[in-house]
Amino acid sequence: MIGNIANKLLPAAIVAQSAVNAKPETKRGQLASVLGICGAAAVHLATLAVAVGLFGTLLISIIPPELINTVQTYVLPP
Repeated sequence: MIGNIANKLLPAAIVAQSAVNAKPETKRGQLASVLGICGAAAVHLATLAVAVGLFGTLLISIIPPELINTVQTYVLPP
């Protein structure tokens, strides 16, 4: 849910370690990595909530109700 490890989480860990001048094998480096990954996950989830909450609601309000009923007929189980 929070993204690709190589493309998002690993760079967040590396940047967090660099920001506090910590080496990866130290406790400080490990803590910086964990906090960097948690920060990246929190930003991703907040962005996802805003995008789905705002744009999803806007999109549903634009789509005609007949089309929504037709799609629900084929997507949702009886």
